Formats: sequence, structure tokens, C-alpha cells
Amino acid sequence: MNSYKTDAINKINFPISKTSESEPDILWIMAASSHNRDTLTFRPHTHTFFEIHLITEGEVDYGFNGKILKLCAGQLLVIEPRMPHRVISHSESFLKITFAIEVTEESLIYAKLSALSARTVKADPMVTKDINFISENCNGLGEHSAYITKCRCREIIYLIASEAGPSGADKKIKPTDDSRVFRAIKHIEDNPQIFFSCEELASYCKLSSKQLGRLFEKHRGCSLLAYIHDEKIRTAKKMLSENDALQETIAKALGFSSVHYFNKFFIRHTGMTPGEYKKSLSE
Repeated sequence: MNSYKTDAINKINFPISKTSESEPDILWIMAASSHNRDTLTFRPHTHTFFEIHLITEGEVDYGFNGKILKLCAGQLLVIEPRMPHRVISHSESFLKITFAIEVTEESLIYAKLSALSARTVKADPMVTKDINFISENCNGLGEHSAYITKCRCREIIYLIASEAGPSGADKKIKPTDDSRVFRAIKHIEDNPQIFFSCEELASYCKLSSKQLGRLFEKHRGCSLLAYIHDEKIRTAKKMLSENDALQETIAKALGFSSVHYFNKFFIRHTGMTPGEYKKSLSE
């Protein structure tokens, strides 16, 4: 049985702000218990946002769509926007935590929460841990209390949404880059004046060149060396198109030992000299 500080939870005041259109926005969190049961709504009503009711003690019966769902401790209920619902009854002793969440209909999180709507769902143990953290610390984390608490609530929403399992939309999404691939790419982009070797980048990412090469093949669809070369050409083209810098200046800025080497490299990858490429831009 979890005994949360309901008064502390009900005093949480979130700033009205949203991270992005795809992120769920936590409007508020409330706690209703045997001691403040007057906060329960027994009259049928709807919302324009998602509601998630987590029962941590006792039992609560909900009615909607002509049926009744009994929720016991450790279970939760997702109610999607515009779905009529109400509390029908509850045990003599109970405690429930309610989240109000707003999310755009185009986002994956909306689809996942809708898939769980009007079902009895077993709460992930991490949800209980997060709520315990919120209960104990929501007003004691200094000036960043509201932000940290809101992040914890958002984590709870993602944990709940994950209960819906993978959707068809999930499968169409390209896997996110491995953080080590991202680290290598940022190092290349942030230091155009260096002509990195595969070994240097692998060392920077704490991997062997073979390991980093495999990650690039998996996440970028090309070899690490090909990516290094492609980035050099992309940057060179950008510099040639944006200013009148001499080829010697560009070659030096991109880490080439000489203009001769820069020209050979450019011809090998584009089939034309830097001068011919620049001329083609004005044709």
C-alpha cells in the first residue's frame, strides 16, 4: 500500500508551457482519497484532454459507454478526450492519482493512449516509484521544482503509453541514431578544419574503428569513411557557393594539406574541379 502526500500533490502548480507539439503536456495532477472524496465527479462528464486515473489504494468503479469498470490498487484507467464517464462508487478507503494530459491527435502518444482507453491496465512498477518521488519532493526542489515534477509526470505518461505495445506507425519510423554515431557526426561538423581519420573518430567515441564503422552502416547506410568524405564535399560546396574565398583559403579551412590535394579530392568525388563547380552555379 502506498501512502502519498495528497495535500502536497494537490498543491502542485505547473507552468503553462509545452516542449513541442509531439510531446504530451501535463496540465495538472490531482490526488483524491477517503479524506477528500468530494473531489470525485459522480455526474457524467467529458474532457477535451486525456485523463489517466491510477488507483494506489482500495477500489474505484467507473461508468462509461454503458459499462462499469472496477479498478483496484495497482491498476489504471485511460479515458480519451470526449468520452463520457463518471465515478460510480468506491471502497471506504481509497486513494487515486489523476493526470490531465493534452496531446495533439497527430502524435504517436495520442494513438497509444487511445488504444488503452476504457481498459483496465496494470501499472508499471516505475510509475509507482515516480509518483512516490513526486509526492516526496514536488515542493522541495527549489526554483526548478515545477519543471522537475512535470518531467517526472511526462515520464509516467510514456511508461503508460508503452503498455499499448508497438503500433504500425512505430514500425515506419526510422531508428534513431545511436548516440555514439551522433557524437562522431557532431565532432565532424564542429571541426571542419580537421580531416579526421576513422581511427581518430572511433577513439573519440570510445570504440574501435570497426565498431563505429558498423554503427554508421546500420544507422546512416554508409561507411564511416564515406560519411567523412561526403561531409567534406558538402562543406566545400557550401563555401564555394556562399563566398568568393580563394581555393587556397577553402582548402586550408577544410584541413587539406594543399590546394593540389583539395582539387584532386574534389574532382574524385564530383567529377569537376572546384572552379568548374563554382562556374556551374552561375549558369
